[in-house]
Amino acid sequence: MSLVDILNELGEEANQKISSLNWGGCCVFAGLVADALDEKGYPVQGRVGALVAGLPRSPTITEARKKVRSNTVLEWNKQGIHFGHVGIEFYDGEKVYLYDSNGCVSPDNLLDGMHSFEGRLTVQELNDLWEYNGPTEKYSISWNSCFDRNNIPYLRELVRKHFIRVSFAT
Repeated sequence: MSLVDILNELGEEANQKISSLNWGGCCVFAGLVADALDEKGYPVQGRVGALVAGLPRSPTITEARKKVRSNTVLEWNKQGIHFGHVGIEFYDGEKVYLYDSNGCVSPDNLLDGMHSFEGRLTVQELNDLWEYNGPTEKYSISWNSCFDRNNIPYLRELVRKHFIRVSFAT
């Protein structure tokens, strides 16, 4: 079974079993999968989609990063980076894919119907964003209003279960 097949199965199962995954949990899912891919040696980065991305003079993640003092949603928002949806971009050794829980597609596709900002988040930035910026951390700006963060341990286990079948990158 290919990496793409395994990821597509993971996304399908996650969407079926976790309510509101893409209404607050997309960065959690992206970060967990990116971390698992990175551990297996696959090049992976975070993609951020938003309604304002792709517009003339929209900021880039690379330029915004220079002014972001702490990796918080509020800091990124101040630099014009808004999180409509978060996914990942990875290389499987043959092709580059865009991925979220809806499956693997061409990196030229829209991310949940939105353009992506130019530039990419690191795996560490992805995971820090969801881990340290939720309502439990008392941040007033958070995209985690619908997603039940109590599902994170189950989601982590789901990723682990599927990644048992993923071989290391060559």
